Amino acid sequence: MKRALLVTLFTAILVLPPLGARQIVSGDEARFAVLAQDMLKRGTWFDARVRDQRYRNKPLMYPWAIKVLSM
Repeated sequence: MKRALLVTLFTAILVLPPLGARQIVSGDEARFAVLAQDMLKRGTWFDARVRDQRYRNKPLMYPWAIKVLSM
């Protein structure tokens, strides 16, 4: 029983991400994080920009959610 608990604990340490860590895995996640950061910095809701160019590819619901949770 004790050995199974140690194996489970060791596996959890290896597999589970550290608590509180910010992990951006894909390019889409990075893009939406940058959009939300830009919207927070400039205090806007509808004018998202990437490298000073307007971002109009998709609806902004995901960056809005990031912005609201970051406030």
